[in-house]
Amino acid sequence: MAVPEAPDTAGPGVTDDSGFRSCFAQTPTGALFAAAKIWAEGFYGNTTRLYTDLTTDSTARDELWNRSKQGPESGAETPPNCRFKASRFSVMTGNRQLST
Repeated sequence: MAVPEAPDTAGPGVTDDSGFRSCFAQTPTGALFAAAKIWAEGFYGNTTRLYTDLTTDSTARDELWNRSKQGPESGAETPPNCRFKASRFSVMTGNRQLST
C-alpha cells in the first residue's frame, strides 16, 4: 500500500533497516501522513511494531492489541479490497492550544 511521504517536511523522517517509517512533523500534514501510515501498517504491515512503537501506552491500545491477536471472530479481520486515498485536504481551523 502506498502512503504519502515528504521526508524533508512532513515525514516520515526516519526509515529503519527493515523499512519501518516513523518520525512525522507536528503539523497538520505530518498528522495526516502519520495517520495514513498507521492505518496502512495496521492492515498490511508489522502490527507488533505498530502497537509497540507508534501508539502510547493505554488500556485502549492493550485491548485493541489483544483483539488483533484473536483473529477474524474478534472483528479484527482486514476487509477485502480495502482502499484508502488521502488527497486535497485542508485544515479548516486550528491553533496551538487546540492541537496539544
